[in-house]
Amino acid sequence: MQGCVGVLEVLRQTKCPHMLNDNRAVVGSWNQANDWIAQEWMPQALAAGLTRFAHVVAPGIFGQSSAEEMHQRVGKQFEMRLFQDIHQARQWLQEAATFTV
Repeated sequence: MQGCVGVLEVLRQTKCPHMLNDNRAVVGSWNQANDWIAQEWMPQALAAGLTRFAHVVAPGIFGQSSAEEMHQRVGKQFEMRLFQDIHQARQWLQEAATFTV
């Protein structure tokens, strides 16, 4: 949660509409955070201008399951995709940046 609050500050300061969330080093489930993400973090991120969210999932079934649950809960509020590969996630964000300039 501390990391997410820090991200909100960066979003507010930079007004960047795109975010890459790299969870490859996360171990285990983080389903318990999904309520907080949906109810607290997401409205603030949207208010800060977030429109596109690339999420690189953690290896293993638990991290992937948590990411899929988050996507189901908040993925309709902005454009969000789940990725296995960080290079593909970056490319997806860069393509959007090219079209919005």
